Amino acid sequence: DNNELDKQSKNVSINQGNYNENIEGNYTQNTVNIGVSPEVYAEAIKQGEEAKRKLEELKKDRSLSATAKRVLAEAEEAQENEDNELYLEKIQEYSQILNDEPIKRVAEAKVLEGQVLFSQINLKEAQEAVERAVELNPNNPEYLITLGEYLQWNGKYQEMEEVSLKAVALVKEQEPIDKILLANSLNNLGIGYQYGGKYDLAIEPLQQALEMRKKQLGEEHFEIKIV
Repeated sequence: DNNELDKQSKNVSINQGNYNENIEGNYTQNTVNIGVSPEVYAEAIKQGEEAKRKLEELKKDRSLSATAKRVLAEAEEAQENEDNELYLEKIQEYSQILNDEPIKRVAEAKVLEGQVLFSQINLKEAQEAVERAVELNPNNPEYLITLGEYLQWNGKYQEMEEVSLKAVALVKEQEPIDKILLANSLNNLGIGYQYGGKYDLAIEPLQQALEMRKKQLGEEHFEIKIV
């Protein structure tokens, strides 16, 4: 069967973002076929779950137009049927429908579009969608944090650093300060420094992010264990 993968160790060529190496090992069929690293694949799954969660929230929004709700329902059906092409098409159609809506809602739709694009390993397009969201709503730290993460996966560490510095500043202006958002923005900043070769600068924000996450999430949380 041509669809069956040889289960023996294979050389998987990785050339996505800043990855450029061959790794030997057993990977899932999806990981092999899409030609990206396991880390990118795991992040894609995470972004897909975030998009699904957002769809669930939007279904409860009574202020959405009937047309917008219909398109979202069609997007959800396509996602459940694993029709990725139609799913993305419907999410993009939803973004277009909202052009006459308040800017905040349009920006939110672009973030959703970015999450779906990332979940389908369209990393550059995902970044561009969230960049548009930031253009529309530049003072939303959550959008900046998401953009920082996408810049990381596209290997743009200087831009990630700049975006993360702004995110940190915006979160610190909030009252009360959202410690999880602050930890996420500091973590992005540290990663931007680290991969940009600024190792001395990376230590402090990464340590601060870790301590905040320990206090907010607990020592046993999976994010803490990963770190």
